[in-house]
Amino acid sequence: MLPKFTYKKFPYTVIRPLALVYEKQIIKFAEKKGINRLICKCPYGQNSKRLEIRQVIDSLSKKDKTIRLNIFNSMNNVNIEYLVPEVRK
Repeated sequence: MLPKFTYKKFPYTVIRPLALVYEKQIIKFAEKKGINRLICKCPYGQNSKRLEIRQVIDSLSKKDKTIRLNIFNSMNNVNIEYLVPEVRK
């Protein structure tokens, strides 16, 4: 999901302000501020597509240190129509 996404059919915009912040930075900040970390109890969280993609990115990052930055930068100029084609009747 993009850092900012506006639905065409609904009056909603989703904003993810921490989308471009490294998880390590968020964890460090939370620890510094004494914010407790919640552990996901969802049974699907242990075997999710998100976890799978995280592992792929971690693996690629070992070979190329710029991979995460490249992925982040790719979110800056996205044509939504290429990602979600309109459903035609």
